[in-house]
Amino acid sequence: MKAQRKPVSARHSLYAKISIAQKQLGLDEDIFRGLLESRYGVRSRKQMSDAQLVDLVGHFEAQGFRPKPRSGNPKGAGRREHGKMRALWLSLYHLGVVHDPSDAALAAFAKRVTGGKQSGVDALAWIAGEDAFAVIEALKDWASRDGGVNWEPYASTNGPFHNERCRVIEAQWRKLHALGAVRIDDRGALDRWACRALGIASHSSITHFDAAQLDTLIRQFGEMIRRRMPEERS
Repeated sequence: MKAQRKPVSARHSLYAKISIAQKQLGLDEDIFRGLLESRYGVRSRKQMSDAQLVDLVGHFEAQGFRPKPRSGNPKGAGRREHGKMRALWLSLYHLGVVHDPSDAALAAFAKRVTGGKQSGVDALAWIAGEDAFAVIEALKDWASRDGGVNWEPYASTNGPFHNERCRVIEAQWRKLHALGAVRIDDRGALDRWACRALGIASHSSITHFDAAQLDTLIRQFGEMIRRRMPEERS
């Protein structure tokens, strides 16, 4: 029996407005967290109540923030945002979290996030601005919660850097280990397995692979996960 899907919280829309306000008002992360601490006694949006999130949006509007209106015109939607949504949806599929990789399934999810049956945005092509932020953040939260993806940046001598594909692969590797498909003998096991799978002779970290190589690895791991998932899945 399939488990009921968890409802998407309206908090995502508030998160999206706050993200847009940060950019419009030029608030870097340190200043933003300092504001949260001085105003609400917290360092993260996730520690705030719904009322506090609403208050913060009001505070930003008093400072000059103007939310972007929803777009009813497909031409106004950002291709980059749509590509991000599809990439995250496929990542959830290859993590074994969702079982329909189609755009139609993604559109149904996005409609719930952007207002539900009565007021949600019907087509992916119409999603832009704060709605796009809300959908992307909801997908990332889902991947973190049910897929085990850690979205934190990597550390390096040149400073922190993000590689979301690698983070998805690491979560897949952990899931494959839990399913008994691979053994995690040491920290280099994933890198060695990836090099063999892609036919790379020399040992290299997955963080040095290009996007096409990482996408190939994500698909291969996704196939392995789906073959080993039990028949009755949530």
